[in-house]
Amino acid sequence: MCVVVVVMVVVVVVVVAAAAAVMMKEDIIVESRRILLPAPSVRHNYSVRSASMDGRGSAFTRPVTAITHPDRPG
Repeated sequence: MCVVVVVMVVVVVVVVAAAAAVMMKEDIIVESRRILLPAPSVRHNYSVRSASMDGRGSAFTRPVTAITHPDRPG
């Protein structure tokens, strides 16, 4: 019985640690490489909704305008 409880506790800790690592990686991807946002969007719908409301609208429109405007005059 004790072995089963210990194994279940270890499994829960590993799952929580993996979820925290995934969240940290998603935050790094959102800040550094915004092109990779559609890839995690398929896997994690809960993060996509918050990212689409906060980051995606401003993140995808601002770099596009910043890239296209200098190209047109120059």
